[in-house]
Amino acid sequence: MRNLYFIFLLFTCLLIRAQNRTIDSLNTAFKNSKDDSIKVKTLLSITDQLLQVDLKQAEATIRRAFALSLRRNSNSLLAETAGYMGYIKEAVSEIDSSIYYYGLAIAYCKKANDKETMPVLLNNLSIMKQKKGKLKEAVEMQMEAIKSFEFNKDKRGMSYSYNNAGELFWKMEQRNLAVKYFLMSQKLADEIGYTEISAYAANNLGAVLVDSGEYKLAFSQFTKAMKLYDGLGDLNGKAQALQNIGSVYGYQRDLGNAVKYIKEAYEIYLKLKHNDGLIRSGYALGNVYEENGKPDDALVWLNKAFELIMKANDRTKLPGLYKNMSLAYAQKGQFNKAYKFHVSYEEAKDSIYNSETTSKFQELEAQYQNEKKTLEIDNLKTKEALKDVELEKQYEEVKKQNQQKIFFASGFLVMILLAIVVYRSYSRKKRDNEIITLQKQEVEQQKKIIEDKQKEVMDSIHYAKLIQNAHLPSERYIENVLKKLKGRV
Repeated sequence: MRNLYFIFLLFTCLLIRAQNRTIDSLNTAFKNSKDDSIKVKTLLSITDQLLQVDLKQAEATIRRAFALSLRRNSNSLLAETAGYMGYIKEAVSEIDSSIYYYGLAIAYCKKANDKETMPVLLNNLSIMKQKKGKLKEAVEMQMEAIKSFEFNKDKRGMSYSYNNAGELFWKMEQRNLAVKYFLMSQKLADEIGYTEISAYAANNLGAVLVDSGEYKLAFSQFTKAMKLYDGLGDLNGKAQALQNIGSVYGYQRDLGNAVKYIKEAYEIYLKLKHNDGLIRSGYALGNVYEENGKPDDALVWLNKAFELIMKANDRTKLPGLYKNMSLAYAQKGQFNKAYKFHVSYEEAKDSIYNSETTSKFQELEAQYQNEKKTLEIDNLKTKEALKDVELEKQYEEVKKQNQQKIFFASGFLVMILLAIVVYRSYSRKKRDNEIITLQKQEVEQQKKIIEDKQKEVMDSIHYAKLIQNAHLPSERYIENVLKKLKGRV
């Protein structure tokens, strides 16, 4: 036994460590992501992990997802995150807050035209309305959920929703409608192999049939439920079905089978340490024995139930128990004890009635104040989330404006730099042109000087030639002299 406990403890520790690693990896993915929609989906995955270990942290995480969904302005993401918040509020029994968030999720779902999520939200809201005792509104929501499931051809959703509708009609004492929807739920669940709902619907249908006196039909439904629960390994469901079968035999005055089935249920509850189940099965055995003229056996089981009731301090079950004990003692002919327990029955009934009536308004007021405070806190948190989103929007706007300023400043600086470059280039070109002009002038001046010098030289040469020509004989004279010399030769 100790080894089994150690293995269970080790397995639990390993599971928690694996879960923590999953959450850490998701947090890392969240930090690295830049897209808000991916961030929201990551936070939803983290919430799924936290729902199993820390509802408070799960709520904080889903609020972050809701704020990001608001910033993203995505109706589908807002519907999903609000739906998660409704589920968390339901888990912590804050029913009014749960109703608020489921309603908010439905509103966003309609805007997003999300037809797959809508029926689930409607069904959840219907269950919350039922818990508040608003059965008419709950039925309206459930009927709307059924239409949506049928439109989507979601057979699992349909069978689940049909069963919920049957429970609502049963509570409203509309047995025909209850039977109709339980049968619809069961038929569809059988068709698609949705065993859990098939068993649940069979148990519910059997209970309605017992109320209507249809014991044979009720017996067949309870038997079916028992077999289905047995196949699922659901001992608690099986015990309920066994006790129901025993009760049917009791109504038919079949004491042997009644005791057999109810005792089998009692043994399962004993194994499960299910105190409330033990009380119910003990009381059922006492009632069966008393109705079949076995007062001694009845008192054995009624006393066992009495001990468990006192241990659990659940005095609401005492009036019915005292009444059966009074009847059992009357059968034994012990009228003093029968009278004593009848008086106890009246006192217990009056005590419960008086305590309920005197404290009911205080409880309702306290509940109202608590729920009002919860809603105020939720609204404040939502406003804070909106404020955070607004601040983030303002920050993004300022950031955008700063980026624009930097862009314009950078552009202006580039323009100034270009102007400086152009000016410097122009100045350099102007200076170069001036230098070239000066050089050209200098060259022209040098050319003129050279030309003047050349002219001066040519003039000197010409002048020298004139002088030379003046002193030298003429060419004709030279030719004549040469001719004379040739003639002599």
